Amino acid sequence: MKTKRIKVEIRNLDDVLKEAGEVMKDLAEGRKVEPKEPAVVFQDLKTMRRVLSEKRLELLRAIRRHRPSSVYELAKLLNRSLRSVQYDVKVLSELGFLELEKTSDRRTRSIPRVPYEKMVFEVAV
Repeated sequence: MKTKRIKVEIRNLDDVLKEAGEVMKDLAEGRKVEPKEPAVVFQDLKTMRRVLSEKRLELLRAIRRHRPSSVYELAKLLNRSLRSVQYDVKVLSELGFLELEKTSDRRTRSIPRVPYEKMVFEVAV
């Protein structure tokens, strides 16, 4: 069984734009373009560390380990304020590090899910 993973890259903006330009040119000229593995790309290590802080990594681990039924339950598990956990969940969700499943049983809840087991880091040199 293949392990689900998310790829995290650190690549400079010029390289990303150059690659995008090459793909656009190939498409415009009718050449087939093979899809790349989806990735979350950061411009530098400093930005990545700001986004993937220790608290946010702890949050992702808690979701995988405990499978909370809501963001509120996640905040209680982490012994953090609901507001700060909601903010971290929003940031991580927008970047693709976690998914939110909406329910509407008695009241609407967001169930956080981490759909992968590992993060794979790739750094261009």
